Amino acid sequence: MNLSISQLLSLVSIFICGILLTIAVALSSYRNQVNQLESAATDRLQATKSRLEKTFFQDLSFTLALEAFAQNFTELDTEDPEVRDRLKREFKLFAETLESNSDDIISLQLAPDGIVTYVTNEERNKAALGHDLFTNDSRREQSLNTLRSKTQLVAGPLTLLQGGEAIIARRSIIIPNKQLFDPQRYIRQGRATSESAWLRSIPNDFWGFATALIDTQSLYKRSGLSQSDGLFNYALKGRHGLGWKGEIFWGDPVVFERSFKSVEIDLNGGSWILSAQVVNDDTYITFFSIIIFGAFITVFLTLAAFTLLRHHKLSESKRLLENQQHLLEETVKKRTTELEEAKDQALAASKLKTDFLANMSHEIRTPLNSVIGLTHMALQSQLDEKQKAMIEKANMAGEILLRVIDDILDLSKMESEKLILESIDFQLKKLVANVVELFAIQAKNKQLTITYHVDDDVEDYLSGDPTRLSQILINLINNAVKFSQKSGCIAIHTKLVNREDSNVTLQFTVKDDGIGISDEDKEKLFQAFSQADTSITRKFGGTGLGLIISKRLVEMMDGNIWLSSQESKGSTFCFTVVLEAAQFNQAGSNKTVIPSKPDATEILKGAHILVAEDNNFNQDVIELILTSNGMSLKIANNGKDALNLLKQEPFDAVLMDCQMPEMDGFTATEQIRQLNQFKNLPIIALTANTMGSDQAKAFSCGMDDFVSKPVKPEVLLQILASWIKK
Repeated sequence: MNLSISQLLSLVSIFICGILLTIAVALSSYRNQVNQLESAATDRLQATKSRLEKTFFQDLSFTLALEAFAQNFTELDTEDPEVRDRLKREFKLFAETLESNSDDIISLQLAPDGIVTYVTNEERNKAALGHDLFTNDSRREQSLNTLRSKTQLVAGPLTLLQGGEAIIARRSIIIPNKQLFDPQRYIRQGRATSESAWLRSIPNDFWGFATALIDTQSLYKRSGLSQSDGLFNYALKGRHGLGWKGEIFWGDPVVFERSFKSVEIDLNGGSWILSAQVVNDDTYITFFSIIIFGAFITVFLTLAAFTLLRHHKLSESKRLLENQQHLLEETVKKRTTELEEAKDQALAASKLKTDFLANMSHEIRTPLNSVIGLTHMALQSQLDEKQKAMIEKANMAGEILLRVIDDILDLSKMESEKLILESIDFQLKKLVANVVELFAIQAKNKQLTITYHVDDDVEDYLSGDPTRLSQILINLINNAVKFSQKSGCIAIHTKLVNREDSNVTLQFTVKDDGIGISDEDKEKLFQAFSQADTSITRKFGGTGLGLIISKRLVEMMDGNIWLSSQESKGSTFCFTVVLEAAQFNQAGSNKTVIPSKPDATEILKGAHILVAEDNNFNQDVIELILTSNGMSLKIANNGKDALNLLKQEPFDAVLMDCQMPEMDGFTATEQIRQLNQFKNLPIIALTANTMGSDQAKAFSCGMDDFVSKPVKPEVLLQILASWIKK
């Protein structure tokens, strides 16, 4: 066999190419299997996480209801047996009504002064009655942590005194401005001594604790948790919300030893880790099978080539080239398919996130509408100074919570590039003054001095997005107030940087003499969900979203934001924005005049309104707003009832909630518009859905206007007046 050097090189090349191609195909196949498994694990873990978090937070809401019950019946801590028996019956009726809405609740409990006195399912939970939450160091520390956090804390899963396993959600109950806590009573009862230091940490307005015992097995079942679904085995760790530091409390511990994919489940004050392990991982077997098979094929082809090279050099070279081209095309086709699948998965994940945020916004805004609406109306009534102060604080708390929700939605819109800036005319000095006025009460409470100055050469009438500009200033001033010490000073200054044609570049400066920021921590400030120091969150609060939202808004306005700061000496935040000079002058010849509330009230007096709303609290709020302004109304609990009422009597306008049972507001509006007599009837969406897609859907189905919850009475009256007047 006289082979030339070129022939030998060809044989060697065939062998090497075959081996490399085999390895490439094996690796591609292995990676494809792993990607498919990762995708399946991610989808299943995320779906389970969403269901578990939703179910869990629904159960946590029961402690809020218990807190409201205790605040309405402050004599729950009475020692009078007759009064206590009567209150136990009222508590039992109230709590059993709550429990009927969930199969997860083992027991709802109230503990005046820290002693469990009121429980549901008393026969089953008899062991918990009289249980003192301050009896030993461990239990006392958990209770004091709940009290100090001023929110709800979660512990478990753990074994109950009365038997069974449960998650304990506990909330401290504070009734402001009431002298409830008496240290001497604890000493007389033998629960503490005069030397007990922990007594001094309990505030005077402390009433006790509200507790919900959540059945872990029922929670798992409702959330669709199972230890295996055929493809993956699952396990949970993080007892007491400790995440990776906690114990494995559900599933096989082997899952975490060979964890394939994990996801963090958010709890109130901590987290759990849900991990998945592949049941039968045969990816390596497939990989080596392809390698062995490929090697065999390569050797065979090499021997065949050795035999044929002497007679068919040209035909063999051509056949080898065709084979390589075919394999390359298959590889390209496979990679293209993988990229298309990855794109579909990314789009699905983005939609899931948007739907989740919209749903959470609706669920939070619905009860928040009642809080803000009722406190707003209460402030319009005759109150003494003490009552007015309490209502103002409750209203302020609701507004702060609404601001947090709006921040999260804004960040989501920015990330998906769905946030669009407005371009309307506004008065700059009035805008700055209104923003500063928002912090008058906070500044007074901390004895702070807030000053602001707008340079004379700055045009007062501008065009842009005043709402977003106010949002930036509010975020920066809020931080300055939050981190300033008592008797400090905060200065806001606005100056002209550049004027080119109709474009005006302004610089805003917010300076304080607060705690300052170290050079090391400055880089963290403009990152989402970050603060310079985790201890700041514990001491001052905040989500860490304000500055990242401000930075992105500034960039959308063609500006920049920066800071200078020294620890213990204060901070100075500066930002620039580009606005346009307004088309109207100070006389306001082209300004739109919006009717004031008295004008709206006069227009609306005697109007008859149909309100389609399924939430009882929101029904009360809307009824109070409308009737106190001279209107009458009828309430429909769903879209079907609204249609029936419209056919029975005439109405001047319809306030339509979008999410209702039996028939939602969108479907009801479409059916109303199909009836000729109602084609011009004003229908105004009144809903907690605030995403842009929700507004577009409302208008597309035939609604005339959109009012988001929580409802501000003056805004609702203005919109009603504008449509009824038309």
